[in-house]
Amino acid sequence: MSRVFDKFYFKPKQTILSIDSLINASRSHDENIAPFINNMFCPECLQAQLTFCHETSKHKAYLKRIPSSSHAPNCSYNYKYASNSSIKKYITSLSSNQVEDKLNSILHLLTRKNITSNTSTNYSKTNSNNHKNPLLVYDINNSVSGALPQKKVNSYLDPNIIGNDIYLFYGENIKIKQNIIDKNNKKFYLLEFKAKNKNQEWTSRFKIFRNTIRDIIDENAEYYIATIGTLNLNYSKLQISPLLPNALKIKLMPK
Repeated sequence: MSRVFDKFYFKPKQTILSIDSLINASRSHDENIAPFINNMFCPECLQAQLTFCHETSKHKAYLKRIPSSSHAPNCSYNYKYASNSSIKKYITSLSSNQVEDKLNSILHLLTRKNITSNTSTNYSKTNSNNHKNPLLVYDINNSVSGALPQKKVNSYLDPNIIGNDIYLFYGENIKIKQNIIDKNNKKFYLLEFKAKNKNQEWTSRFKIFRNTIRDIIDENAEYYIATIGTLNLNYSKLQISPLLPNALKIKLMPK
């Protein structure tokens, strides 16, 4: 899998924007994306400058790094995606607290919107060579094995693209419904995750079977979510299977 940018840091507004906003701007203003030129940077380290490549008959629109511009030393975009075996070995070697800390750090990094003047400095300090970047995978010698592949769950998860690979699935503004399954005098729990489609209608995106774990869910609230796992293609409805029971983080969004 090649590294792709599905969002970017827009410097004038000090915010993270989706590539869709850039594509929409190019379509709405006769390919005029002048306000964005020279103002798009890596959404993670905020340092590497990006350029927009328009859609053609051969490829979709995409963002790429300008060759003369560099990422911060420990930015995950410096690395290829880690293999399934490397990810599984690393995640299953972590303690419950380490998994929770990793998912918390991932959500903080991937769902930030407004960037302060100190954000880039803080990123460099937090993700220096002396600190582990939560978006990277490490081996037993603490060397980098590669980056975690990412998929945002707010849009459709295509099994033909994702296949059996391990991903970091994450999202925001997600609603969750907790379904209870009674079987052999035991209760099992199946979480259904919903996001808004282009028509602003709540649509079921995927489910996660929690076995006997009962999560505290407010079905009227919206959540940040992050999990590391695979698509389970054995069901008619899309399911994600976390690598570990605790490799799922559900965080209430502020109102």
